Amino acid sequence: MGGMEVDVRFDPADSLWWKYTNPGFAGFTVEWHPGEPPTLMMATPLQYLERLELTNELFAMGIELRGLWPAPEGGDWRIVTTQPDAVGAAATHEDILHGMEAAGWELLPHADVGRRGALSFRQGSVALWDAHPANIVITNDGTLVPIDVILTRV
Repeated sequence: MGGMEVDVRFDPADSLWWKYTNPGFAGFTVEWHPGEPPTLMMATPLQYLERLELTNELFAMGIELRGLWPAPEGGDWRIVTTQPDAVGAAATHEDILHGMEAAGWELLPHADVGRRGALSFRQGSVALWDAHPANIVITNDGTLVPIDVILTRV
C-alpha cells in the first residue's frame, strides 16, 4: 500500500499495542457501491475514527483513542490508539474464509482491495476489506481477531 506504514509498539506491562499513524495520515478507507468496483482511498481522520469505532462495535476489540501526537520533525499530527494484545497466530486465507463465513459474513468478489491477496466480506450494511494473514489473528480456540482490517458502511 505504497509504503504507508504506521509505527506500532507493544507495551508488555499493560499488554497493549500502541499505534501511531503516519504524520498527517489517517489510514485507508474504501468507497464502494454495490454493482461498482471498490476504490481504496486515503481516509480522513473522522473516517479513521469511525472505522475503529465500528471495529469495536462488531468485534469487541477494545481499541481506544489515546490522543494526537506531534510528528518529531514538526508539522502534521499523528493519531494515537491502543489495542489489547491478541494471542494467537496469523490466520491463513483458508482460516479467514471459513471463519468469516461461519460468522455470517458473505465473501465479496472484490479481492486485492488493500494488500494483494486480501479478501473482502459483507454482512448486512457493513463491508470488511483488506482481510489477509497480517491483519487477522486466529486464537488457540479458533476465534478470528481482526487487528487492522478496513470496515465501511455500505
